[in-house]
Amino acid sequence: MSYKGFKIVCLGTYCLPRVIATVCNFKATKAQGEKTCPYDLAFCWNFEAILNNLDNEFSDFFSGIEYDFVQNNEVKDEISNIFTSKFNAKYWKDDNAGFIFNHEDGFTFEEFKTRYLKRINNLYEYINIEELELYFLIATFKPITNDQIEKLNNIIMRYRKPDSYYNIILNQSEENLTIKSSNTKVIDCAEFNPLFKGDWGLMLKEHGKYTLADEFYRKINNELLKIILRVN
Repeated sequence: MSYKGFKIVCLGTYCLPRVIATVCNFKATKAQGEKTCPYDLAFCWNFEAILNNLDNEFSDFFSGIEYDFVQNNEVKDEISNIFTSKFNAKYWKDDNAGFIFNHEDGFTFEEFKTRYLKRINNLYEYINIEELELYFLIATFKPITNDQIEKLNNIIMRYRKPDSYYNIILNQSEENLTIKSSNTKVIDCAEFNPLFKGDWGLMLKEHGKYTLADEFYRKINNELLKIILRVN
């Protein structure tokens, strides 16, 4: 897959979009020059917080961040019992916004801030490349609403023409999504296999079905191909 002509930009709500896009060769690796954006590695149970970041250009992104213990049950309570990953450790986090930066251990606040300011700049660099078609890839445990997609589109259209980008939702919630926006496609992961909803990676390990990970990647790859190459 050539990276020329389009760019996948990950908008949360955790690291799956970056992993999927890279494993399926839709996105270059960091070693190949791909730049990390703010939602590539952050975990967030609140998509509205991501929209607020984009809406105010991250003006208050760092205001609520602290280094503290994350209880596993506080995460499960927010996104339902389909999420089973174990936190129970100290991380940089923002309880009000719903962010856990579980890939950023071992940094001071200033080091953390420097890393994320760079990632924020990378995001806007990609958004403003006019010659590339953009695909905003989102994975979510909680259903995204039509109002949220409308808000996302209104924000993105401050920077880009309506026909220059598309939204793709990897829906891992317990219900299928119907999104009205013509530029938004939904991939309902549970339609492939019930194990693919929620925290599928840990479930596969617990069930001992490692080969299902390859099946998951393959099915997502095929669906992304249909969307990016306009194959119906």
